Amino acid sequence: MPRKGIFYFATKADMESGLEKIESEVSIKYTRLGLFDSPETTEYKTYKDFPDFGLSTQGTTNSQPIYLIYPSDFKVVPKEVPQRRGGIKYSVNDMNKQMEICFRFVPSGEYEEAYLIPGEFSPGISDFSTSLYKTFRKVFLKNFKKVKSYSVGPEAYQKFESGIPLTPSYKAKPEMYLQC
Repeated sequence: MPRKGIFYFATKADMESGLEKIESEVSIKYTRLGLFDSPETTEYKTYKDFPDFGLSTQGTTNSQPIYLIYPSDFKVVPKEVPQRRGGIKYSVNDMNKQMEICFRFVPSGEYEEAYLIPGEFSPGISDFSTSLYKTFRKVFLKNFKKVKSYSVGPEAYQKFESGIPLTPSYKAKPEMYLQC
């Protein structure tokens, strides 16, 4: 399913103001996307409960946690995935019909206070998801600056100007860093 993703760099503080406002206006919950040992999903009523919110524990875009956002009355039902070596895992993703309502949110994060790793948000195909996408563009990105194809939060922009690399990976070559 094609996505109209918005890629951004933000510090924890840059993200908090927008998420606070969104959570006060829209009744939502979050669940982490992934493959799990149990069919029980962990639902978060607020971003404040995310483990390591605002941090990148691995220092790469590919390792950033992905959260699905959905209406608070929606029930996430993980899909059973039989394993080749036996047993079953449980998948929570946005690629099956039941999850089309969901909005995808990847928080940006600081790695070792020396790098800033980008985040992303993108809609599914439901009216809820499209509406939330518009709200994120208006509220979450308020006061962000556009630098090339990225939106950059105010505090992240200060870090950018001070020489902190805004990069998809702490291992990336300097030519991969966001440049003016």
